[in-house]
Amino acid sequence: MTSPTAEIEKYVIVKLHNAGIWPIEIVNDDDDKPKSDRKTVINPDDIIPSDQDFASKRKNSFYILIFDTWIRFKEQMSDVFESKSYNPSANFLIYVHNVHTQFTAFAQQVLEYLWQNQCLNAVVLLPSLHNDTVNAYTLDVYNPAKICGTNLTCRRTATCSNGIIKNTTTYLFNNKVPADSHGCTIPAVAMTWPPFVINASAETDPGMEIYVLKAIGQYFNFTVNFTQSANPWGRRKNGTWTGLFSKIQKNEAMIALGNIFSNQQIYEDFYISTPYYSSCVVWYVPIAELVPRWRSIAAIFKLSVWISLICTLFASAISWYCLAKYSKTDIGLRDIGICLLNGLCIVFGISTPTRPLSALIRAIFLMVSVYGIHINAFYQASLIRILTDPPREHQISNLHELVTSSLKFGGTPNFRSFYNESNETISKYIFDNYEIIENYTTPHPYLQKVTTTKKYATLANKFFFDFYVARGDKSVCDSTHCPAIYSFKQNVLCYTINMVATKGFPYMEGINNLILLFRENGVLEKWMKDIQSALRRTSGQRSSATVAAAVAANITTSKIDTDMDDSSTTLIESNDKTIILTLDHLQSAFAFFTLGIFFSCIVFVIEFLTNCEGVIKYIYYLRAMKVKVYSQLKTMCRYKREVKKVVIKKK
Repeated sequence: MTSPTAEIEKYVIVKLHNAGIWPIEIVNDDDDKPKSDRKTVINPDDIIPSDQDFASKRKNSFYILIFDTWIRFKEQMSDVFESKSYNPSANFLIYVHNVHTQFTAFAQQVLEYLWQNQCLNAVVLLPSLHNDTVNAYTLDVYNPAKICGTNLTCRRTATCSNGIIKNTTTYLFNNKVPADSHGCTIPAVAMTWPPFVINASAETDPGMEIYVLKAIGQYFNFTVNFTQSANPWGRRKNGTWTGLFSKIQKNEAMIALGNIFSNQQIYEDFYISTPYYSSCVVWYVPIAELVPRWRSIAAIFKLSVWISLICTLFASAISWYCLAKYSKTDIGLRDIGICLLNGLCIVFGISTPTRPLSALIRAIFLMVSVYGIHINAFYQASLIRILTDPPREHQISNLHELVTSSLKFGGTPNFRSFYNESNETISKYIFDNYEIIENYTTPHPYLQKVTTTKKYATLANKFFFDFYVARGDKSVCDSTHCPAIYSFKQNVLCYTINMVATKGFPYMEGINNLILLFRENGVLEKWMKDIQSALRRTSGQRSSATVAAAVAANITTSKIDTDMDDSSTTLIESNDKTIILTLDHLQSAFAFFTLGIFFSCIVFVIEFLTNCEGVIKYIYYLRAMKVKVYSQLKTMCRYKREVKKVVIKKK
C-alpha cells in the first residue's frame, strides 16, 4: 500500500474511533504479518472475534475499503469473505486512490466483482486527476426491475467536493431492490417433506412452505421456479456442501425450503430467514395390542379392584357365618356356602335366598349392599364401552420403558443429533444404538416400519405424523382410519423452521419483514389450521385434491370461512354409526358360560369319583330292583294266563 493510501486509511480509522459510534473490526493487509494476525478489534466488549468456534450473531453492517491497486483490493476482499462476520448485504464504501485513467471502467470492474459475490449495496469512490473532487459510482442491477438483475452498467451517482456531496437527490446507499419485480424468476430448491413440501409443481396441495413462498412471490411480483427432490440437504465437508445445499452454495438456486432447521454451519454459509413455524419432535412406538374380547368382562376393573371385591365377599360371608352361629334366629346363615351365595347376589343386584333376621347381621348386610350397588353400577356403566371399544395392553409411554424394551429405534440423521448434547446414560444409549437407513430421507418409511413390524420406534415431527393420520394413510393408520402408532406425550425437542438463501440474496430483508407481518397477524397459524382441518374433514368423505383446492383458494383470496373451526370437525367426527353387537363383541359372555360348564363338569366328575362306593351300591340296588320287578311282572303274566285258561274251561 502506498504512503498516501496508508495515511488516508489511518485518518479514517482515527475518525471512526473518536466518534465511538460502532464497534470496528480492522483487517490489516501488511504482508509481513501472518494472515491470522492481520485482524484486530476495537471495543472487544461489543463484538466477538470471528476466529472463535461459535461466532457472534452480529454481522458487519458497513465496510470501508481503501486500496490503490486491483491486487490489493482482491486480497482485502478475500479476508472479508473468509470472516465469520461477513455480511454481503452490508454497505460497501470503496475508495480507490491510485487510478488515473478509465475511471468508469475500473469502477465497473470492482462493482461487477462484488456483484458476483452477492454484494449489491456498493459504492466506489474515485478521486479526479487533481484530487479536488471525488466521484461516486454504483451498479443498479435492478434498474429497470424487469431486466431481473442483469443490468451491469456502471453509472456515476454523485460527486463530492470539499466534503459536500453534489449532483444527487437520494441517499448514497439507496434501496436497490424493487418492490415490483415484474415477473422475474427466482430459482428455488425444495426437499419433499409433507406437509411442508408435498408437490411444488401442483396447483393444489403443494405444501405449507410452498404456500408461504408463493404468497411472498405474489407480494414482490416474482415467479418461483421450484426444483423438488427427495435427496437430503447434505453436510459440510471442508467448506463444501453436499446434497441439496450444494445447489445453494453453487448459486444454482437462490432459496431452499423443506423442514430446514438451522445450525451453526448453515448460519455461517447461508442466509436464514425469520422462522415461520415451530415444529416439535416426539417418539412414536407401536400401539399396544387390544385386550382379547374374551377377557373384556374382566378388563373393566384392574386386578386390585377384583382382589378387593373377592376379599369383601369372603369377609362379609365369614362375618355372617360367625354371627349366625351365636344367633338364635339366623339358622339359615350357618352354612358358609349360603353366606357366599348371599354376597354374590348382593353384588349382582338380585334377591338373596336367605334374609338376615338379627340387627347386627342386617347392619353388615346393609353396608355390603351399598358397596355392591356401587360396584354393580360402575361395572354396568363400563360394560358397553368395553364391549364396543376394548382396552389395550400396557403401552410403552416414556423413554425409560422404550430403552428397557426389546424395540429397535432409528430415524433421520438430523434427529439423532438431539441426543449428542447430553451426558445422560439414556441419551448415550439412544445415540449409540440409533439406526439410520440411507434410503430413508423422511420419517415416513420409519413410521411405516413401526406399523408393519411392531418392533420398531422412531422420531418424527408431530405435524408430519398428523398429516398422514388426517389423510388416513395406511402406513400410520389401521383399517378404521385410526392411528396405529402411539406418540409420547413429552416432546423431545421443538425447533423453528426457516428458509435458507444464498448469502447476499437481495430479497431476504423483504422476505423477513413479510414473514413477521404474517406471524403478527396470525396468517401463518391460520393457514396451518386450515390445512389440518381440511384434511380431517376430507378423510373418508372427499378427495384430497378437492380439499386442497379449497385450501389454496382460501389462502390466495384471504376469504377464509371463520365458522369452519374445530367445532365443525368435531360434529363431523361425532356422527358415528350405530354399533350392532355381534358374537364377536360377546365373546367374553360365551367364554364365561363355557368356562362355567367346564367347571361344572369337572365338579361332577370329582363328586362322582369321591362317592364311587355309594354309586356302585346304588347301581346294585337298581339292578336288584330290576330283578324283583321283573319277577313280579313275570308272576303277574303267569297269573293272567292261568285266569284266562280257567275262564275258557268254564265256557
